[in-house]
Amino acid sequence: MMMVENTSFQHALAQSVATTAFITEGGSETCPDTVLPTVLLSFTLTTLLTSLAFFLLGYFNLGKIVYFFPKHVILGCISGIGVFVVQTGLEVSKGTDKIEWTLAGLERFFATGNQFLFVLPVLLVIALRALLRISKKLSTPMPLLPPLFFLSVTPLFYLTLYLLSIDLSTARASGFFFPETTPTSPPPGSPSPYFNDGGVPPTSFSSLFFPSYSLLQTPTNPFSLIDLNALFRTMPTQVGCVLFSLMHVPINIPSMSMSVGVDVDMSTEDQGFDRLERFSISLIVITMTLGGMTAGLFVGMIMASVTFVVNAGTHLHPIRGSMRASTLRSSKWRTPRAWKTLISSSKLRRTLCVQLQGHLYFANINLFADEIKALLLETPNWFNYIILDFTLVLGVDSSAAFALIKLVDQMKPRKLRWISFVTGKEDGFPCTVNLSEQLQRKAGVGIKQNLDQALSELEDLILEEKESGLANEIIMTSPEIARKLLKEGESSTLKHILTVHCPTAALSTIDALSKYFERRDCPPHTILWKQDSAPEFLAVILSGSLLSTLEEEAGTKEDVAPGDIIGEFSLTLAGGEREDVTR
Repeated sequence: MMMVENTSFQHALAQSVATTAFITEGGSETCPDTVLPTVLLSFTLTTLLTSLAFFLLGYFNLGKIVYFFPKHVILGCISGIGVFVVQTGLEVSKGTDKIEWTLAGLERFFATGNQFLFVLPVLLVIALRALLRISKKLSTPMPLLPPLFFLSVTPLFYLTLYLLSIDLSTARASGFFFPETTPTSPPPGSPSPYFNDGGVPPTSFSSLFFPSYSLLQTPTNPFSLIDLNALFRTMPTQVGCVLFSLMHVPINIPSMSMSVGVDVDMSTEDQGFDRLERFSISLIVITMTLGGMTAGLFVGMIMASVTFVVNAGTHLHPIRGSMRASTLRSSKWRTPRAWKTLISSSKLRRTLCVQLQGHLYFANINLFADEIKALLLETPNWFNYIILDFTLVLGVDSSAAFALIKLVDQMKPRKLRWISFVTGKEDGFPCTVNLSEQLQRKAGVGIKQNLDQALSELEDLILEEKESGLANEIIMTSPEIARKLLKEGESSTLKHILTVHCPTAALSTIDALSKYFERRDCPPHTILWKQDSAPEFLAVILSGSLLSTLEEEAGTKEDVAPGDIIGEFSLTLAGGEREDVTR
């Protein structure tokens, strides 16, 4: 009950108790003695119920259940609380009754009373925002600026009254102070001294904070001051407060990260939500404003259930499989020296490749994050690189998108030097959030369109760490091969390519090997072999290009450029079969 977001629930509890107590008393003119004890007991019970809920979640290892509230539902509830805080601030600042959300009610609110009463708080908020913006531009952080600003408001207010020669009675008459309590003659049988409510209407929320000293006297039966009927009527609001406290957990950690100076992008509050999510946020805010906190939470739970049922009915397990990149290679042309470096390097074995599938949404993104952490913890500090392949992912909702950004920050302390995201699509990740742009702001993160590009980038990193320039070392480009064909003929060009691929072979071996090759011209779209077919030959590409497709691996494709040799692995393996379709 100590969070500022719970103020609206405290207000609702107090109003419920006060309304029930006045009905029970038959509409008395003063605040009944049962109101304050019952309100305080309702606050206490709500705190105990919240503590019990958190204890049971921890005891039964059900803590992850709090993540089953989608981000847009939590945002809708927080927005509803924000509207309540603004509304209450206007009501308290002007000392008026509850704002009526009608055109006539708003005109009456802004047309009556001292307008400066709510203009002054607005000016203070603008001043605080300006100071915070200025502090962000300074090199020295100022985390104590907001609390010092709030502490300075009261002394500056009194200093302003002194400088303007305004006495307290005039300021109180203008509405800058709460009504003053005045001593009166105590009713028969009441202890002395006795204080009334200072003229505050008995149905006003402010009257609850002007109790008589008689309430502090312990009666023979202390529970006689508890209105059980009013207490039972607050139970739905108490349950709503408990649920909201549980929903608030996913917000606390990012908020703390912001407070301690971790870079968090807050420019996407209104971005990255689809139409259903925007509708849910608006519906929750409107319901909370017009129907109360409990009704708004009820609507939020319904929208969360609808989202969960729709997603759970169509989504698969988020991780299709994982493996080390020991045998994975890109299609990028490498010199024999570069290939030898990659084969002898242990860093490819320190690369974890994870292929995802289906939809990533608020209910399974934490399962995905936990499995990634478990894979990394199987051999602590072993993996230096990780590739996350989103080729088979059909969609990513806003909750999962922001969870992926947070996962990157959580993996940094695990000695991961490089994280690559494979979108699998030309237009980036399949989500409404601009996930590519936000991930690229992180250090040590790469975004690639396909797995081949990600492997190529990984190989470049490994080669550049070994020797500067080794990653881009080139023996012969396609134009150079074309010129050599034109100048020296096919036989000489073939021998040169074989020499490049077999640098330790003798010239006599290269001459003997070249005699086994024959020229073959292939029209466009010719299929050289199909996957799982028996291998019959290998080929050296002299001109043109080929396309190799792995049909059982989500249609993974790679280009084969002039100067490459294809088909050598399946041909040299006894009983091997073609692993791809080449055309």
